[in-house]
Amino acid sequence: MIALLLGIFSKNKKPDINELVRVVQKNMDALTVQFSDAHGKINKFLSVKNPEFSDFLNLNLPVSCYIFDENKSPVFWNDPTTSFPFRCTKFTDSLIMNDQENGTILYLTQKIEFNEKNFYVCLYKYLKFAYSIQNNYVKTHLDENFFPSGISGISTLNTENNGYRSIPISFKKQTLFYIQANNNPKDLALNHFSIFLLLMSGVGFCFSLILLLYKNNSGNPYVNLFKIFILLIVFLLIRFAMLFLNFPFAQTEWELFNPANFAISSLIPSLGDLIVTLILLCPVIWYLFVLISTWILSVPRFILIYLLATLAGFCLFYFLLIEEIYLQPLTSFRFHEELTINYLILFALLLEAFTAFFILTLFLKILTFVSHTHPAMSFIAKNKIWLIFSFLIITAFLHTLSVSLGYKKLLSIQKTNYAGNLLSKNDFLSEYYIHQAGEKIINDPSIQSKLSRPAIQEDFIIDKIKNFHLNRNFDKYEVDVRVYRQNGNRCRINSPENYFEEFENTKKDWNQTEYAGLYLSPSLLKEQNNIRAYRYFLAITSEDSILWPYPDKNMPIGYILLNFRLNRGTQTSIMPRLFYDEKQDVNLIQQKFDYAIIESDTLIYSTGNMDVSFIQSEMKSLNNKISEETEMVHGENIYFFQKIEKNNFLVLSAKRISISDLMAVFSFYFIFPGIILTGLYFLFSTVFNIKRITSYLFPDQSARSFSFKIQLYLLIASFFPLLIVLVSSVLITFYSHKSEYLDKISSITENMTLHLPDFIENYTKGSEESEKLNEKLKEYRQISGLDINLFSRNGFLTATTQPLLYQLHFKPEYVNPVVFGAFQTQIKNKIFTDESVGKLHFSGIYIKLKSRSTNQFSGIVYIPYFASDEEINKELASVISTILIIYVPVFILLIIFGNIFSGSLVIPLKLLTGGLQEISLTKQNKPLTWKSADEIGILVNQYNSMLEKLEESKQKLSQNERELAWKEVAQKVAHEIKNPLTPMRLNLQLLERAIKENHPDVLKMTNKAITTLLTQIDIINEIASSFSKIARLPSRDIQNVNLEKIITEQSSVFINSRQADIKINIERNSQLISEFDISADPKELMSVFSNLLINSIQSVEENIFPIIEINLYNRDGKKYIQIKDNGRGMDNETKLHAFERGFTTKKTGAGIGLALCKNIIENMGGKIEFETEVGKGTVFRITFVE
Repeated sequence: MIALLLGIFSKNKKPDINELVRVVQKNMDALTVQFSDAHGKINKFLSVKNPEFSDFLNLNLPVSCYIFDENKSPVFWNDPTTSFPFRCTKFTDSLIMNDQENGTILYLTQKIEFNEKNFYVCLYKYLKFAYSIQNNYVKTHLDENFFPSGISGISTLNTENNGYRSIPISFKKQTLFYIQANNNPKDLALNHFSIFLLLMSGVGFCFSLILLLYKNNSGNPYVNLFKIFILLIVFLLIRFAMLFLNFPFAQTEWELFNPANFAISSLIPSLGDLIVTLILLCPVIWYLFVLISTWILSVPRFILIYLLATLAGFCLFYFLLIEEIYLQPLTSFRFHEELTINYLILFALLLEAFTAFFILTLFLKILTFVSHTHPAMSFIAKNKIWLIFSFLIITAFLHTLSVSLGYKKLLSIQKTNYAGNLLSKNDFLSEYYIHQAGEKIINDPSIQSKLSRPAIQEDFIIDKIKNFHLNRNFDKYEVDVRVYRQNGNRCRINSPENYFEEFENTKKDWNQTEYAGLYLSPSLLKEQNNIRAYRYFLAITSEDSILWPYPDKNMPIGYILLNFRLNRGTQTSIMPRLFYDEKQDVNLIQQKFDYAIIESDTLIYSTGNMDVSFIQSEMKSLNNKISEETEMVHGENIYFFQKIEKNNFLVLSAKRISISDLMAVFSFYFIFPGIILTGLYFLFSTVFNIKRITSYLFPDQSARSFSFKIQLYLLIASFFPLLIVLVSSVLITFYSHKSEYLDKISSITENMTLHLPDFIENYTKGSEESEKLNEKLKEYRQISGLDINLFSRNGFLTATTQPLLYQLHFKPEYVNPVVFGAFQTQIKNKIFTDESVGKLHFSGIYIKLKSRSTNQFSGIVYIPYFASDEEINKELASVISTILIIYVPVFILLIIFGNIFSGSLVIPLKLLTGGLQEISLTKQNKPLTWKSADEIGILVNQYNSMLEKLEESKQKLSQNERELAWKEVAQKVAHEIKNPLTPMRLNLQLLERAIKENHPDVLKMTNKAITTLLTQIDIINEIASSFSKIARLPSRDIQNVNLEKIITEQSSVFINSRQADIKINIERNSQLISEFDISADPKELMSVFSNLLINSIQSVEENIFPIIEINLYNRDGKKYIQIKDNGRGMDNETKLHAFERGFTTKKTGAGIGLALCKNIIENMGGKIEFETEVGKGTVFRITFVE
């Protein structure tokens, strides 16, 4: 309930619209202050005669700034990520809002004149970043630091639609732009934390329900089934409510609940739904199995079958779960291939670990149930640690099996799709992209301009089309661009090709697509170089063109033919996914296939590392036996033969999963759950009692013995080297690979430093064309596999092998200002930087180029690069897999053999333990024999020496014990004789007083005194007789004794002698005289009461008359006697030792009385205790049980 309330109140209510406006206006005012501050710094900076670029950077301006000279060329800039659109700028000395292709910009411009020079100062801030493509790295978004989360957009126009309001933001009463906010401020937006709390509240409700039902467990099976039915109803209601409301994905776009990332069925549309479903099912499954286990105990013959069936069911469920997760492309963790992990994979791994932990805990619970009533199973239940070890091996095996079978399933599915795509007559998506590119090409002003000139620059047109119009979506095609003149002849010299002939031949033989001028190759097998090919005929006019080979509107100024031929390779680039749009970048993990085409037993085309000799030999032997789909394994690859038509085949080849890969999977999934379980053990140990958890895992004391500790220490000693080797190997691999990569780049840059300056210098002088410079950069790119960007000595982009990086505004067309300033003022010739485009992080190297002739700064080469993340991931995966393959089997063998050999290591200790256990003070002790003179031999010799000393000590101890025993017996006898002497003395004193006073009943009192004296003399006689026999106290004479009579008789002696005022209170439950009868020795009871009364009287101060109150009552079948006095009471020290033999606070006394009383009462099955307070007296309470 607490989680539910927190979830409700933690919903992020959209702030009030007025509050949003206040926040934006406040940021706007702060921005104007920053603009003003920057202008002041710039005015002071430009007043210097020859300002340096580095001095400009030292200004540390709070906003982005570009300063242009009279020629409208930038001379100073400070932002390495954005550029300022100078051509679209209005110089009005006021704030202006402007929508650009790459976003919405707010800028302030000013024209300044210093030293007879004009400067245009442009201060700006991008309020919105726009990209023509959207993917995982770049998305159109507002500046989060400027706009609060309630703002949905900004616009320069006042537009209100689709439920959004436009609120103006102004500066000096001038409206700059409008912010768009939701018209309904009451709408609630749930954040991830709120969703988590709401989900946890549902889970908490289910667990609370299961605890309630489990606590009130009924013996009626129908009632228990009804409880399970209630749990299922609650579970189904929660799940159907989530599915119906599309909760929580409809409330917040949490990728964990995004069906596009993971989907099993309509009931489990996402990974988050799978997690919630399993968590909600856990209480139901737990309760169900507890009930089944309780019921199965009454049928002993089914217990073993039940345990095996339960284990098999759990294994099957876990296998299906991990296989499904493996088959999903975004949750499959293929660490043996590459170390690529995202939060979906992390959640999937945690889900697998949680499920394994739940299954293990439930199975241990079931075993505990069974072992309580069936001793035969107790051995298994007691060895939980070995059950856990076996469970880890089983889970690792299941993971290995799921990877093996899942890989084959994925390979089969992907093979079918891949072959289908290859054999498909049309690639509709590519046709659409080709058509879109064609529209842009025919309307490109630069291409129209080049074609309209007498000397057509074919290289420029081809480069513009390939690098600009066909760069993004055509990596899987080889593109050939041909340019034709107005008469149809090829621009290239001595080329016999003619546009019209090519068009007519294509129109005759090729297949027309749905787009005019776009044709598909007629046969999949006639194109021997590729499987699929397209031709696109474009006619270019000087005005707006239409997509048709022969436009009717205007006379063409030229023609372009685009040839597309399918290949399996992709364009090498340091940013492989940055230029992919979201609709293309589906993030699927696809298996890479090599393929070959066989036509009439002849190999006409193959790609990759296909074993051509194997294919040809198999084709000859199986030509007539190949079915629609035949697969074969050869070496490390698996081959798929698919018949296309008669005597024509498509052969696909892919890497098969190896034994080492499966061993790596087994090793990882043995270690990973083990680490999770260990972490959970220590987590629960900190929350709960570690001793309870340890006792649960190791109920048998032998499991916590020295031999087990030896095994544990050996495992720890072997695990830490594994961890150290693993970490060190990963670090060494990472840094060595990065070092090799840097060395590679350094060697490439050194080569560039030798040759590029000449090209740049010639290009600057006008003797070198830009096409040749671009061709030179392309050569370096083909050699190095790196994109190269060349900047002039003024920092402007001159040439690049990746124009899209700048055309899509991912990078400004000016060099990094920090690097530029460093090269102008420092001696450095090379600078490494960390850079980013959106969420894509990479590194860059800047090389300073110098002219050979003048040795002056001539330009900058910029090479963005990854430290080959994919290659590093693969190398790291290979290293980790190899280490795990070696160590984990050794780890498992160490556990097994450690258990076997640890027993032999502790045999000498067990021998010593046995000898120590047999040591006796009454019997003869035998020395141990050990032949070896090792440490154990020294220990045995010491043990034997101690036995000899023990024998000597035994003899001395025996003699001391005899003397001590006689002393103790003498004390007991003396005390027992003293007890009857006291009443004898009191009776004689009473008789003496009666004679002196001539008491009228002197005769009667004399007879009574004589009777008492004779009784006490008999007691003394028995004590003496017992002592004369074997020096022991009198034997007990158990009789039926009345407590009331004994108390009255013993009290009367002290009352008659006027030594104390004794009050006897008897609380009766009946009129029976036998109500207070017990079975006891009357003489012992008389001794007890006599002792207690004497102690009570002696505890009273001399100037106070003793008052003793005796209460006798019967409660709950127990008889109670309370003796309360008005004595001094006992302090804490006396209370602790009151019943100890020999302890006394009297000047005369042996300290035996209370000890003897306690011994007598307890021998009768009773209990004696007391309560005391210093200065108020003591209460002794004696309890007898019937």
